[in-house]
Amino acid sequence: MNFYPKTNVTGGSVKYFIFIVIFLLLFSINAYAKDYVIGDGDSIKISVWGNPELSLDTRVRPDGKIAIPSVGEIKASGLTPMELTKVLEKEMTRVVKTPIVTVIVTDITNYRIFVFGKGAPAGMKTLSRETTLLEFLSQLGSLEKSRSGKRISRKRQEEDKERVLSII
Repeated sequence: MNFYPKTNVTGGSVKYFIFIVIFLLLFSINAYAKDYVIGDGDSIKISVWGNPELSLDTRVRPDGKIAIPSVGEIKASGLTPMELTKVLEKEMTRVVKTPIVTVIVTDITNYRIFVFGKGAPAGMKTLSRETTLLEFLSQLGSLEKSRSGKRISRKRQEEDKERVLSII
């Protein structure tokens, strides 16, 4: 006696199964996406519940710090909003018994790309989100035909060194 039902695997059900697996993989990748990291020039809103005198809107200075009344200067660049919240709550315990702090990034200027050369108009481009190289190049429009024989490279500052990757 066979307790397992007979299954008829057709092309349609296999395609459906593959679609579900791909969908779940993509969903799980997005679920673990990294948090935004605050950078120089970003605007942030800091709210301290019950203490409006400590709440403020500020911009991260080029040295990566922000100044908060009664607390002093705090390094904000390189931290996620949640990490900055924890640092501020710890620092504000000198002024407030149990501070409840919220940090909201209101303006992003951390995603900057500098473009120069014959292939595209020179200048700094500020992006509103993480963007792939292909997405960015498509936003630039068509590259000049005179670019033939030249190269395109990407430079990225990593830790203490600069990394150059030749694209074309």
